Amino acid sequence: NITGINPDAFAAIIARADAIGRDIDAAKTAGFAPEIAGEGRFAAGDSDIAFTVANGTLRAPPISLDNPAAMLTADVTADINTSTVSARGAITYRPGDEALVGSAPAVNFSLAGPLGATTRQFDSEPLAQFLTQRALEKEQQRVEAMQAALLEKQRLRREARYYAALQTERDRAAEELRRQEEEARQKAEAEAKAKAEAEAQAKAEAEAQAKAEEEAKAKAEADAKAQAEAEARAKAEAEAKAKADAEAKAEAEQRAADEAAKAQAEADRKKAEQAKLEAQRKAAQQTPKVDRSLPGVNDSSAPEPPKPKANPFTIDNLLKSLDGG
Repeated sequence: NITGINPDAFAAIIARADAIGRDIDAAKTAGFAPEIAGEGRFAAGDSDIAFTVANGTLRAPPISLDNPAAMLTADVTADINTSTVSARGAITYRPGDEALVGSAPAVNFSLAGPLGATTRQFDSEPLAQFLTQRALEKEQQRVEAMQAALLEKQRLRREARYYAALQTERDRAAEELRRQEEEARQKAEAEAKAKAEAEAQAKAEAEAQAKAEEEAKAKAEADAKAQAEAEARAKAEAEAKAKADAEAKAEAEQRAADEAAKAQAEADRKKAEQAKLEAQRKAAQQTPKVDRSLPGVNDSSAPEPPKPKANPFTIDNLLKSLDGG
């Protein structure tokens, strides 16, 4: 065990360095690192140390002591005559995840003085270099992280713009599709409506035409019936008139015949009377005269003049007689 060497100082040193931040440097490191490095006890396992003694001076080659958290290396010299000792070395901490390429977290130290009353000094320059490099790398990582974050933010913005544009395009395409579907629906509705109206109009026209045809047919039938009735009535009237005319004609002919027969009978009667008178006249002329005259036969009166001879019976005479002459 070596008193005054803290093998577990690295975590505390890192915490103080992180508290200072990127402004860490050698002076600030020297302000806290020696105190932390000197608080503790370095425990190492058993080790064999070779040394030489010459002219009362003990010298040992560079020794190395291991601890789970650090490694201690030192050159030791002791003056037996004066009972003084001096040593120079370094404690190198095991950084673990904090390891850096080209730099190690180490603190140099020196020890000198009488045995049991030595004085100790720390040189934190190597540790300051480590912490400065670590701060620079952390700052670089921070900047890179910021740049990466900025780039990521820009990428996300670009991606957001891209996806927004893509979504806008999708929305536009969807809206266009919706518009086209709406137009197609309206067109289909308009076509269906027009078709329905056309069918209704065609049906109405067909019904109107059928009605007109039915009315025309009914009118034609009525006209035909009326015409037939008129023709029948005219025929009946004509037949009745013809019958009446025939009857009148027959009656006239019969009357004419009767008149003719009557006239003929009258003529025959007159002719017979005339013939009788003529016969009587002739008989009277041929009979010898006597003194005794018969009444009405032998008188002084002159004989009656002969009556005019009746006209012979003809159709013309008959018609004239019917006409009054």
